[in-house]
Amino acid sequence: DNGRVEISDAVATLLHLLAGEAHIACVDHADFDDSGSLNLNDAIGTLNFLFRRGPPPALPFPEAGLDRTEDPFDCGDA
Repeated sequence: DNGRVEISDAVATLLHLLAGEAHIACVDHADFDDSGSLNLNDAIGTLNFLFRRGPPPALPFPEAGLDRTEDPFDCGDA
């Protein structure tokens, strides 16, 4: 929610998926690869990007902006 990709994003995704503890205001924002589903690949992608110089998040990264791709998430982006 702060406009940066940080380890807390991966932690929140994992807590949301595995423990049902993390509140993610907009699941689309946590969909690292813009696959249209939130899963472990999103948390792994975030960690890979941060610590192993892996591929960056899907567009519009690195700019701030709205997700214009069609997917099942509705966060007011379209």
